[in-house]
Amino acid sequence: MRVVINFLLTLITILAFFSCKKGDTSSSFSASGVGGNWKFISISVHTQRTIQWTYDGSAFRSISNSDYTSTNDSGKVTFTSGAMIETGISYKAYWNFYTYDYINNQLTDSLSDPDFANISQFSSTSFSKLVGLDSLYITGQSLFSTKIGPFTSASYGAKFTINGSTLMMTSSAVRDTVINIGNMVTAQHDSLSAVTTLEKE
Repeated sequence: MRVVINFLLTLITILAFFSCKKGDTSSSFSASGVGGNWKFISISVHTQRTIQWTYDGSAFRSISNSDYTSTNDSGKVTFTSGAMIETGISYKAYWNFYTYDYINNQLTDSLSDPDFANISQFSSTSFSKLVGLDSLYITGQSLFSTKIGPFTSASYGAKFTINGSTLMMTSSAVRDTVINIGNMVTAQHDSLSAVTTLEKE
């Protein structure tokens, strides 16, 4: 069974939900170091989809992976105590979906499907809230929304670290789905991880 991860699965940076302590003031936002203007440097994304089902006494499993790091990056992100402003975000990314099919844990087939993304001059303003001193909670339409297939979250978050003039936002997302196909029930597990790199202007 050939499985191709939905294009939206790897189109954009994915930001996940995090459990963090509460707290959000202008002073703490400044103290975190994340406030101000940042140049967009790159996005690195890893995705995996696993689908499993049983048919006629045999166990089937299909695993698809993809990885990319963006190129031709441009644009900026501005963080304030109340907003994340994305201005002119552009990048290109090329990757392959590598799919491996198994029957009763024995590899039976493998394939590679190329795909690409071309993001051009994306701009948006979202509500931004600092949680603790190392996480952001964001609500609104953003290039950095949590998106797995057709599912999109209106609220999302990311852990961040600052090293000198470099800001790195690390994020992840997971979704489990049960799909009924005729008399078969399939279990689908999607996972994504991403690192977005910004540089202080």
